[in-house]
Amino acid sequence: MLRNYFTDEQIMILQRNPYVEKVSKANVTFTEEFKNMFVNLYQSGTGPTEIIRRLGIDPRILGTDRIESMTRRFRAQSSRPEGFLRKASSSKGRPRKKRIPEFSSDREKAEYYKEYAEKLEQEIELLKKVKALEEE
Repeated sequence: MLRNYFTDEQIMILQRNPYVEKVSKANVTFTEEFKNMFVNLYQSGTGPTEIIRRLGIDPRILGTDRIESMTRRFRAQSSRPEGFLRKASSSKGRPRKKRIPEFSSDREKAEYYKEYAEKLEQEIELLKKVKALEEE
């Protein structure tokens, strides 16, 4: 599925809307007020595209896929105890890179890097086998 990126002009238009918290090339984040109004209007029978239009956003900028997914997400979030706030247990994006542990001795450090090197060698061998299979 192709990702629908915003143009610079669309980003500027979205940034002017008081209900937009932040916007990037790929994502738009709405305020909690927007989400509450969206869910209330949706529950009263108003369609998602009309809601977005009423709240000052051109639905063509968001596109049908984004509108459908945000409708599902807002409805699900509205029924959670924490509402639209991020769950305390949820991740906040890509995991951080593994940090090098601290070592109490040179021997411990040497053992760690020996195991790490062996692991990398195993990964290299596996990749070689996968590549050989793909070439067949």
